[in-house]
Amino acid sequence: MKKLYRKIYHLFKDKKKRYLYLLLIILPFLIAIGVAGFFGYKNVKALLNTDNSVEEVANEYKITNPEYLLRDNATQLQLDLFAELKSLYEGTAEEYTDTDIATSVCKNFVADFYTWSNKAGQYDVGGMYYVFEPQRKNIYTQARDTFYNHLSDYIADYGAENLFEVESIVSATGSKSAEEYISMDPETEEQASWDEVYNVKVTWTYKANDKFSPSKYATSMSFVVINNEGRFEIVEAH
Repeated sequence: MKKLYRKIYHLFKDKKKRYLYLLLIILPFLIAIGVAGFFGYKNVKALLNTDNSVEEVANEYKITNPEYLLRDNATQLQLDLFAELKSLYEGTAEEYTDTDIATSVCKNFVADFYTWSNKAGQYDVGGMYYVFEPQRKNIYTQARDTFYNHLSDYIADYGAENLFEVESIVSATGSKSAEEYISMDPETEEQASWDEVYNVKVTWTYKANDKFSPSKYATSMSFVVINNEGRFEIVEAH
């Protein structure tokens, strides 16, 4: 221990070399943080539509009209559920109703929002393409500061690959509501209503995990979905 101390002491004794050694020690950490931050910021800009540039996205990872995008490191369940939603929107499914689309939107939200194993940090909030677009920034901020608040710390402590991941959708049932949905339009600050409303309940399981237990996290959620000019979006979750 004393020998190690002496070596460290002599390394930093020379003031001219002290900062060089410090830089060499922390440089790998700075690079890792910078790379993660760059890709995270890039994803958030695209998600919140603050970036005017449009990058090429593989066809299986996007639904063009209306726009939904799948993250490029999606789990197998996310890939399967997105393919289901894509088939419904593009009319390639054999039989389906608007209730099926609303239900599929909620399933896709759950699989992304409640999976942390493929997230880059607190800012990388899942499921945002499936929420009410005019409120997306507010919903993103709230999720980042609550459910995702300590995610960066968990990734540092456990590694993202060891955090929880939605394994399967146990059940997903939806029905069309007889009542319209009334809310304040965030763009005009006036009351707005939607007459095509769906109630959806989704139940799911997590993959077994002995490093970061998902036992205290939700496994069931009820949603309210509206048809917002052809785009099915989640407006409430409880």
